[in-house]
Amino acid sequence: MKRLFLVSAIAAASVSMTACGGGGGGGGGTDKPEGDPVTGDPVGGGSADGTVRIQKTGKAVPKEEANLGRTSGIWLSRYEIYGEGAPRESGESAEPIEYSTQISSVRYVSDDEVIVDDCDTEAPVTLTLEAFKDTLNEKDEYVDADPSELPCNGEMEYEYFERSDTDYRVEMVCRGELRGMSEMKQISSQTEYNQGSLSFVADRGENLTTNGGVCGYIENVPPDDDNPFSNSGIIELVAPYQNTKIELFIETNTELQEGVFEVDGFGDAGSMTADVALEIASNDDEDEEGDDEDDDSEDEFDPYVQGGSLNIESVDAYRASGSFDLILDDESRVQGNFSLDLQ
Repeated sequence: MKRLFLVSAIAAASVSMTACGGGGGGGGGTDKPEGDPVTGDPVGGGSADGTVRIQKTGKAVPKEEANLGRTSGIWLSRYEIYGEGAPRESGESAEPIEYSTQISSVRYVSDDEVIVDDCDTEAPVTLTLEAFKDTLNEKDEYVDADPSELPCNGEMEYEYFERSDTDYRVEMVCRGELRGMSEMKQISSQTEYNQGSLSFVADRGENLTTNGGVCGYIENVPPDDDNPFSNSGIIELVAPYQNTKIELFIETNTELQEGVFEVDGFGDAGSMTADVALEIASNDDEDEEGDDEDDDSEDEFDPYVQGGSLNIESVDAYRASGSFDLILDDESRVQGNFSLDLQ
Protein backbone atom coordinates (compact mmCIF):
# COMPACT_ATOMS: atom_id res chain seq x y z
CA MET A 1 0.00 0.00 0.00
CA LYS A 2 1.56 3.27 -1.11
CA ARG A 3 1.70 5.90 1.61
CA LEU A 4 2.05 9.36 0.14
CA PHE A 5 4.63 11.43 1.95
CA LEU A 6 3.34 13.33 4.99
CA VAL A 7 -0.35 13.07 4.13
CA SER A 8 -0.50 9.58 5.64
CA ALA A 9 0.31 10.96 9.06
CA ILE A 10 -2.19 13.81 8.88
CA ALA A 11 -4.97 11.81 7.25
CA ALA A 12 -4.53 8.85 9.59
CA ALA A 13 -4.76 11.16 12.58
CA SER A 14 -7.89 12.76 11.17
CA VAL A 15 -9.64 9.49 10.45
CA SER A 16 -8.90 8.25 13.97
CA MET A 17 -10.63 11.31 15.39
CA THR A 18 -13.94 10.74 13.60
CA ALA A 19 -16.74 12.90 14.97
CA CYS A 20 -14.22 14.64 17.24
CA GLY A 21 -13.83 11.45 19.27
CA GLY A 22 -10.51 9.84 19.99
CA GLY A 23 -11.12 7.36 22.77
CA GLY A 24 -9.83 7.46 26.28
CA GLY A 25 -6.97 6.02 28.22
CA GLY A 26 -3.25 6.29 27.73
CA GLY A 27 -1.03 4.00 25.71
CA GLY A 28 0.61 1.39 27.90
CA GLY A 29 3.55 -0.92 27.52
CA THR A 30 5.72 1.40 25.41
CA ASP A 31 8.57 3.47 26.79
CA LYS A 32 8.91 6.79 25.02
CA PRO A 33 12.39 8.19 24.34
CA GLU A 34 13.48 10.80 26.85
CA GLY A 35 14.19 13.35 24.15
CA ASP A 36 12.24 13.85 20.96
CA PRO A 37 14.63 13.62 17.98
CA VAL A 38 12.23 15.73 15.94
CA THR A 39 12.01 18.73 18.24
CA GLY A 40 14.80 18.19 20.73
CA ASP A 41 12.19 18.63 23.46
CA PRO A 42 10.71 15.95 25.69
CA VAL A 43 8.39 13.65 23.74
CA GLY A 44 5.50 15.53 22.18
CA GLY A 45 7.27 18.84 22.65
CA GLY A 46 6.11 18.95 26.25
CA SER A 47 7.03 17.82 29.73
CA ALA A 48 9.32 15.04 30.89
CA ASP A 49 6.30 12.90 31.82
CA GLY A 50 5.49 12.44 28.13
CA THR A 51 2.44 14.68 28.01
CA VAL A 52 2.05 17.38 25.38
CA ARG A 53 2.09 21.07 26.24
CA ILE A 54 -0.18 22.98 23.92
CA GLN A 55 2.02 25.59 22.34
CA LYS A 56 2.39 27.27 19.00
CA THR A 57 5.84 26.70 17.63
CA GLY A 58 7.27 28.40 14.57
CA LYS A 59 5.68 30.93 12.25
CA ALA A 60 2.06 30.32 11.25
CA VAL A 61 1.89 30.11 7.45
CA PRO A 62 -0.73 29.17 4.87
CA LYS A 63 0.05 25.78 3.34
CA GLU A 64 0.48 27.42 -0.07
CA GLU A 65 3.25 29.69 1.25
CA ALA A 66 5.22 26.96 3.05
CA ASN A 67 8.58 26.22 1.46
CA LEU A 68 8.10 22.49 1.93
CA GLY A 69 9.31 20.38 -0.98
CA ARG A 70 12.28 22.46 -2.06
CA THR A 71 14.76 20.79 0.30
CA SER A 72 16.09 17.37 -0.70
CA GLY A 73 16.91 14.70 1.88
CA ILE A 74 15.41 12.15 4.23
CA TRP A 75 12.33 13.50 6.01
CA LEU A 76 10.72 12.14 9.15
CA SER A 77 7.00 12.62 9.70
CA ARG A 78 5.34 11.89 13.04
CA TYR A 79 1.81 12.23 14.29
CA GLU A 80 0.24 11.95 17.70
CA ILE A 81 -3.43 11.75 18.66
CA TYR A 82 -4.73 12.89 22.03
CA GLY A 83 -7.65 11.02 23.57
CA GLU A 84 -8.60 13.95 25.75
CA GLY A 85 -8.33 17.29 23.99
CA ALA A 86 -7.39 20.38 25.96
CA PRO A 87 -8.41 23.99 25.23
CA ARG A 88 -6.10 25.34 22.55
CA GLU A 89 -5.10 28.47 24.46
CA SER A 90 -4.98 27.00 27.97
CA GLY A 91 -1.43 25.66 27.98
CA GLU A 92 -2.68 22.45 29.60
CA SER A 93 -1.25 19.03 28.83
CA ALA A 94 -2.68 16.41 26.49
CA GLU A 95 -1.84 12.70 26.70
CA PRO A 96 -0.87 11.05 23.40
CA ILE A 97 -2.68 7.74 22.96
CA GLU A 98 -1.63 6.92 19.40
CA TYR A 99 1.45 7.63 17.36
CA SER A 100 2.99 6.86 14.00
CA THR A 101 6.47 7.57 12.67
CA GLN A 102 7.68 7.17 9.10
CA ILE A 103 10.39 8.48 6.81
CA SER A 104 10.48 9.45 3.14
CA SER A 105 13.20 10.36 0.67
CA VAL A 106 12.53 13.59 -1.20
CA ARG A 107 14.60 14.86 -4.12
CA TYR A 108 13.79 18.35 -5.40
CA VAL A 109 14.75 18.82 -9.06
CA SER A 110 12.53 21.76 -9.99
CA ASP A 111 9.07 23.12 -9.25
CA ASP A 112 7.87 20.71 -11.94
CA GLU A 113 9.71 17.65 -10.59
CA VAL A 114 9.79 16.52 -6.98
CA ILE A 115 10.71 12.83 -6.67
CA VAL A 116 9.28 11.13 -3.57
CA ASP A 117 10.45 7.66 -2.55
CA ASP A 118 8.33 6.54 0.39
CA CYS A 119 9.63 3.68 2.46
CA ASP A 120 7.90 0.82 0.67
CA THR A 121 8.49 -1.66 -2.13
CA GLU A 122 6.88 0.48 -4.83
CA ALA A 123 8.60 2.76 -7.30
CA PRO A 124 9.18 6.46 -6.47
CA VAL A 125 6.55 8.95 -7.64
CA THR A 126 7.20 12.25 -9.41
CA LEU A 127 5.05 15.26 -8.50
CA THR A 128 5.03 18.94 -9.24
CA LEU A 129 5.79 21.13 -6.24
CA GLU A 130 2.15 22.23 -6.18
CA ALA A 131 0.90 18.63 -6.21
CA PHE A 132 3.42 17.72 -3.52
CA LYS A 133 2.02 20.40 -1.21
CA ASP A 134 -1.51 19.24 -1.98
CA THR A 135 -0.69 15.91 -0.33
CA LEU A 136 -0.72 17.85 2.95
CA ASN A 137 -4.43 18.49 2.64
CA GLU A 138 -6.71 15.44 2.59
CA LYS A 139 -9.99 17.39 2.78
CA ASP A 140 -10.85 16.62 -0.85
CA GLU A 141 -11.12 12.95 0.10
CA TYR A 142 -14.24 13.75 2.12
CA VAL A 143 -16.13 15.87 -0.47
CA ASP A 144 -19.11 13.48 -0.68
CA ALA A 145 -18.95 12.17 2.89
CA ASP A 146 -21.67 12.43 5.52
CA PRO A 147 -20.62 15.25 7.92
CA SER A 148 -21.35 12.96 10.89
CA GLU A 149 -18.65 10.58 9.62
CA LEU A 150 -16.01 13.26 9.22
CA PRO A 151 -13.30 14.02 11.76
CA CYS A 152 -14.77 16.53 14.21
CA ASN A 153 -18.01 16.51 12.13
CA GLY A 154 -16.09 18.22 9.36
CA GLU A 155 -15.05 21.15 11.56
CA MET A 156 -11.43 20.12 12.12
CA GLU A 157 -9.00 23.00 11.55
CA TYR A 158 -5.46 22.48 10.33
CA GLU A 159 -2.90 25.09 11.36
CA TYR A 160 0.53 25.06 9.68
CA PHE A 161 3.70 26.32 11.34
CA GLU A 162 7.10 26.71 9.70
CA ARG A 163 10.08 26.61 12.04
CA SER A 164 12.53 26.60 9.15
CA ASP A 165 12.82 25.29 5.59
CA THR A 166 13.49 21.86 7.11
CA ASP A 167 11.10 21.81 10.08
CA TYR A 168 7.29 21.96 10.02
CA ARG A 169 4.39 21.31 12.36
CA VAL A 170 0.66 20.88 11.69
CA GLU A 171 -1.82 21.13 14.56
CA MET A 172 -5.33 19.64 14.36
CA VAL A 173 -7.85 21.68 16.33
CA CYS A 174 -11.47 20.68 16.97
CA ARG A 175 -13.65 23.51 18.27
CA GLY A 176 -10.77 25.11 20.13
CA GLU A 177 -9.25 21.85 21.44
CA LEU A 178 -5.97 20.36 20.26
CA ARG A 179 -6.76 16.82 19.06
CA GLY A 180 -3.55 15.87 17.35
CA MET A 181 -0.44 17.10 15.64
CA SER A 182 2.01 16.14 12.91
CA GLU A 183 5.63 17.15 12.68
CA MET A 184 7.85 16.91 9.63
CA LYS A 185 11.59 17.44 9.79
CA GLN A 186 14.58 16.78 7.57
CA ILE A 187 16.89 14.36 9.37
CA SER A 188 19.50 14.00 6.62
CA SER A 189 20.56 15.99 3.59
CA GLN A 190 21.31 12.70 1.82
CA THR A 191 18.47 11.04 -0.10
CA GLU A 192 19.66 7.46 0.47
CA TYR A 193 18.15 5.51 3.35
CA ASN A 194 20.37 4.22 6.15
CA GLN A 195 17.97 3.81 9.07
CA GLY A 196 18.57 0.27 10.27
CA SER A 197 19.66 -3.26 9.49
CA LEU A 198 18.07 -6.50 8.37
CA SER A 199 19.70 -9.91 8.20
CA PHE A 200 18.40 -13.44 7.86
CA VAL A 201 19.40 -16.97 6.92
CA ALA A 202 16.91 -18.97 4.88
CA ASP A 203 16.72 -22.69 4.21
CA ARG A 204 15.88 -21.74 0.63
CA GLY A 205 16.68 -18.61 -1.34
CA GLU A 206 19.41 -16.06 -0.90
CA ASN A 207 20.40 -14.96 2.60
CA LEU A 208 20.58 -11.27 3.49
CA THR A 209 22.83 -9.07 5.58
CA THR A 210 22.50 -5.33 5.05
CA ASN A 211 22.48 -2.03 6.87
CA GLY A 212 22.48 0.10 3.73
CA GLY A 213 19.28 1.24 2.12
CA VAL A 214 17.13 0.18 5.08
CA CYS A 215 14.11 2.27 6.06
CA GLY A 216 10.98 1.67 8.10
CA TYR A 217 7.72 2.68 9.74
CA ILE A 218 6.40 2.38 13.32
CA GLU A 219 2.80 2.73 14.46
CA ASN A 220 1.04 2.11 17.75
CA VAL A 221 -2.76 2.05 18.14
CA PRO A 222 -4.29 1.51 21.60
CA PRO A 223 -7.54 -0.43 22.13
CA ASP A 224 -10.82 1.35 21.61
CA ASP A 225 -13.13 1.35 24.64
CA ASP A 226 -15.81 -0.37 22.56
CA ASN A 227 -13.51 -2.78 20.73
CA PRO A 228 -10.71 -4.49 22.68
CA PHE A 229 -9.48 -6.09 19.45
CA SER A 230 -8.76 -2.70 17.86
CA ASN A 231 -5.32 -2.21 19.39
CA SER A 232 -2.24 -3.16 17.40
CA GLY A 233 1.33 -2.22 16.74
CA ILE A 234 3.18 -2.18 13.43
CA ILE A 235 6.89 -2.36 12.67
CA GLU A 236 7.85 -2.36 9.01
CA LEU A 237 11.30 -2.55 7.42
CA VAL A 238 12.21 -2.33 3.74
CA ALA A 239 15.69 -3.31 2.52
CA PRO A 240 17.50 -4.01 -0.75
CA TYR A 241 17.32 -7.69 -1.71
CA GLN A 242 18.99 -9.19 -4.78
CA ASN A 243 18.08 -6.70 -7.55
CA THR A 244 14.83 -5.56 -5.91
CA LYS A 245 13.52 -4.96 -2.34
CA ILE A 246 12.19 -7.06 0.52
CA GLU A 247 9.74 -5.97 3.22
CA LEU A 248 9.54 -7.32 6.75
CA PHE A 249 6.08 -6.49 8.09
CA ILE A 250 5.16 -7.09 11.74
CA GLU A 251 1.73 -6.47 13.25
CA THR A 252 1.20 -7.36 16.91
CA ASN A 253 -2.09 -8.10 18.62
CA THR A 254 -1.20 -5.73 21.45
CA GLU A 255 0.25 -2.27 21.69
CA LEU A 256 3.93 -2.30 20.81
CA GLN A 257 5.95 -3.73 23.66
CA GLU A 258 8.98 -5.84 24.35
CA GLY A 259 8.50 -9.60 24.56
CA VAL A 260 8.17 -12.85 22.65
CA PHE A 261 5.19 -13.18 20.30
CA GLU A 262 3.80 -16.32 18.74
CA VAL A 263 3.49 -15.90 14.99
CA ASP A 264 0.07 -17.30 14.11
CA GLY A 265 -2.10 -14.34 13.25
CA PHE A 266 -4.34 -12.66 15.79
CA GLY A 267 -5.32 -14.55 18.90
CA ASP A 268 -7.42 -13.44 21.85
CA ALA A 269 -7.46 -9.77 22.79
CA GLY A 270 -4.32 -8.94 24.73
CA SER A 271 -2.54 -12.15 23.73
CA MET A 272 1.09 -11.99 22.67
CA THR A 273 0.57 -12.99 19.04
CA ALA A 274 1.62 -11.36 15.80
CA ASP A 275 1.28 -11.49 12.04
CA VAL A 276 4.64 -11.46 10.27
CA ALA A 277 5.13 -11.27 6.52
CA LEU A 278 8.12 -11.23 4.21
CA GLU A 279 7.32 -9.77 0.81
CA ILE A 280 9.70 -9.52 -2.12
CA ALA A 281 8.92 -6.70 -4.52
CA SER A 282 8.30 -7.72 -8.10
CA ASN A 283 10.97 -6.86 -10.61
CA ASP A 284 9.56 -5.24 -13.76
CA ASP A 285 12.24 -6.80 -15.96
CA GLU A 286 11.41 -10.30 -14.75
CA ASP A 287 7.67 -9.68 -15.11
CA GLU A 288 7.91 -9.05 -18.83
CA GLU A 289 6.35 -11.65 -21.09
CA GLY A 290 8.75 -14.49 -21.82
CA ASP A 291 10.81 -14.00 -18.65
CA ASP A 292 8.79 -16.29 -16.40
CA GLU A 293 10.31 -19.61 -17.41
CA ASP A 294 11.89 -20.07 -13.96
CA ASP A 295 8.71 -19.25 -12.01
CA ASP A 296 8.31 -22.91 -10.97
CA SER A 297 11.94 -23.40 -10.06
CA GLU A 298 12.58 -25.27 -6.82
CA ASP A 299 15.01 -22.51 -5.91
CA GLU A 300 12.38 -19.77 -6.08
CA PHE A 301 12.06 -18.02 -2.72
CA ASP A 302 8.40 -17.24 -2.07
CA PRO A 303 8.35 -16.52 1.69
CA TYR A 304 4.77 -17.06 2.87
CA VAL A 305 4.94 -17.15 6.69
CA GLN A 306 2.66 -19.61 8.49
CA GLY A 307 4.18 -19.70 11.98
CA GLY A 308 7.18 -19.28 14.22
CA SER A 309 8.18 -16.74 16.86
CA LEU A 310 9.09 -13.06 17.10
CA ASN A 311 11.16 -11.44 19.83
CA ILE A 312 10.83 -7.65 20.12
CA GLU A 313 13.86 -6.72 22.21
CA SER A 314 13.29 -2.95 22.31
CA VAL A 315 10.72 -0.56 20.86
CA ASP A 316 9.48 3.02 21.17
CA ALA A 317 8.09 5.67 18.83
CA TYR A 318 11.35 5.92 16.85
CA ARG A 319 13.32 2.72 17.40
CA ALA A 320 12.79 -1.03 17.27
CA SER A 321 15.00 -4.11 17.31
CA GLY A 322 14.51 -7.82 17.65
CA SER A 323 14.83 -11.25 16.10
CA PHE A 324 12.58 -13.78 14.41
CA ASP A 325 12.37 -17.49 13.64
CA LEU A 326 9.76 -17.95 10.93
CA ILE A 327 8.25 -21.12 9.46
CA LEU A 328 7.17 -20.86 5.83
CA ASP A 329 4.30 -22.74 4.21
CA ASP A 330 6.68 -25.37 2.84
CA GLU A 331 8.02 -25.96 6.39
CA SER A 332 11.36 -24.28 5.59
CA ARG A 333 12.65 -21.66 8.04
CA VAL A 334 13.95 -18.11 7.97
CA GLN A 335 15.88 -16.88 11.01
CA GLY A 336 17.13 -13.34 11.39
CA ASN A 337 17.47 -10.00 13.18
CA PHE A 338 16.32 -6.45 12.56
CA SER A 339 16.95 -2.96 13.90
CA LEU A 340 15.36 0.35 13.03
CA ASP A 341 16.27 3.88 14.10
CA LEU A 342 14.14 6.65 12.59
CA GLN A 343 16.32 9.61 13.50
